[in-house]
Amino acid sequence: GMRMREAAQQFEIFKISNDASAMRRGFELQGRYFHIGKILIIVGIVLFILYIIAIIIFFSVIYSRFSPSFNS
Repeated sequence: GMRMREAAQQFEIFKISNDASAMRRGFELQGRYFHIGKILIIVGIVLFILYIIAIIIFFSVIYSRFSPSFNS
């Protein structure tokens, strides 16, 4: 959130002073914010997939222990 706030401040500076370097800094800060967001989304997806795999393994172990054996 701080990167977006800093970017917004730079855009306000650009709006007031028409300084092109302030607009460039604003876009750079905004890009950093979205880069961090992408990393967090990827980490969240990986953790979700690991969670689903753990649930599947857990239920398969429970099912194999408590299901009746048809081979005996």
